[in-house]
Amino acid sequence: MNDRPPAGKDWDSLQKKIRRLHFERDITGWQEASDLFEAIALLCKPGSRGHSVTLNRWREPAMAKALKERVNAFGVGDTPAQRLVARWHAHRYALAIRLGRHAVEEFSAHRLRIGKLDFQDLLVLAARLLRRDPDVREQLGARYGRLLVDEFQDTDPLQAEIMLLLSSSPSDGNSARMGEDGPSSGYAEADWRLVVPRPGALFVVGDPKQSIYRFRWADIQLYGFVKDRFAEFGEVVSLSTNFRSRPAIGDLVNALFSQPGFFPEEATAEQAAFERLDTRPSTRAVPREGVFTYDIAPESTNKDAAADDDAGRIATWIRERVDAGERVAGDFLILTRGRGHLSAYAGALEAHSLPVQVTGAGIGVAEELRELEVLLECMIDPTNPVKVLSALVGLFFGIDYERLVSHRLDGGALDAMWPGDRGHPDVIEGLQLLHSWWRASVSDPADIFVIRSGQRAGPPALCRVGGSRHPESGGPPLRTRCRAGDGSFRRRFTARSARGAGIGTRTQGGGGPTRAGTTGCGPTDESPPGQRPRGDGRHSG
Repeated sequence: MNDRPPAGKDWDSLQKKIRRLHFERDITGWQEASDLFEAIALLCKPGSRGHSVTLNRWREPAMAKALKERVNAFGVGDTPAQRLVARWHAHRYALAIRLGRHAVEEFSAHRLRIGKLDFQDLLVLAARLLRRDPDVREQLGARYGRLLVDEFQDTDPLQAEIMLLLSSSPSDGNSARMGEDGPSSGYAEADWRLVVPRPGALFVVGDPKQSIYRFRWADIQLYGFVKDRFAEFGEVVSLSTNFRSRPAIGDLVNALFSQPGFFPEEATAEQAAFERLDTRPSTRAVPREGVFTYDIAPESTNKDAAADDDAGRIATWIRERVDAGERVAGDFLILTRGRGHLSAYAGALEAHSLPVQVTGAGIGVAEELRELEVLLECMIDPTNPVKVLSALVGLFFGIDYERLVSHRLDGGALDAMWPGDRGHPDVIEGLQLLHSWWRASVSDPADIFVIRSGQRAGPPALCRVGGSRHPESGGPPLRTRCRAGDGSFRRRFTARSARGAGIGTRTQGGGGPTRAGTTGCGPTDESPPGQRPRGDGRHSG
């Protein structure tokens, strides 16, 4: 193996492990048993795939292959090394658990002593109080006679214990009484798994298919246990009517997930059973309702080309619906699997003169427009140090506060009308640029100024904000007003601000902008029940 990795490259994964082992052997000599076990564990790999090497990063490719095979034979699969490491981990795990448990108990007692409890402490102490003190349980049960728990699939065992103890009475035989040192003799702590809620005291709503919080103990098995208990002391009602989807979506979902291999006919401890999605028929005619499919035909096979082709087809289809008067732009929501190509969909919508709102993509159009508004406010009041400062620290200049402080200490001013020549050179340069824009804003019509300032600024976002591609920029409306003789930048911008519709909030076509985001954004209750194209290159509707 070479002393240095190839130029412009890093060591491969096996090289890194070998180098680390050499280093640790030279430093520690593996004198301690724990050091030796850790060294062996480094070469052991779970599963059957084994280690891999990048041959062009080794001095002798043939030797690299041979070494890889030897390491795989040593630590991959059911080997003596793997069994030794498993025993070492089991031994170490018990020690770590004992240490961690002791630390948790000590820290919990410390928080209780100083009166600084977190949310988990409140749950633990509330459950302990209800479990041990029947009088408290009786009084709180009388105060909160009815409990409604929504999204029960997100409930963990501790919360379920509080829910069931609070809705049941100590007289059911599972009572306890607190003594000076805990429950007095003759009384057992209430067991939440056995209590029976008072008639009508507990109503729970949940969907096991949405059980996704297992990492904090809210798993589907707890849901199934409580559901079985309800079948014993109450009633279980199936709610299958869907109020958020249209019949075409319901038919598609039912046809797909009723197939073998998706959901079992009967619920198991790991998976919910299949339930039909019963959608309500529309009470009015809805134009262009349904599920529509299409094939993309990108010029090349890379992801960028596929996204561009897909975005163009979706934008064209939306534009046709809007032009036909069937829909407005705000009726559409484009969901993508990731956020890497959201700009392609936003750009395609802009190219078709459709207003767009992007979420889940970091710095988006809305933020760029807000930054533009800050810049334009500075042009209106160039001697206001607050507005000048806001423009300098914003997206288009990015001057940090350290340089601004240095500028002020050196006697520099924050005045775009009179920049001066004292202070930090970066701040002076920014002030001079603001000064040139201010001079242009005095003489240029508003639409011309916005376009030219974008061209002078340099960032791609600003360059396109001033042009007609961006429906939210106000470019075409500004140009129309200028042709009508009302071209003063100050009057136009002040009028827009007075309406409460800053530069970045105006949309065309009514009904709000078309929205584009990742699947994490999802349709919300405010999403109209119309067509919702998906940006995955296959389905829209």
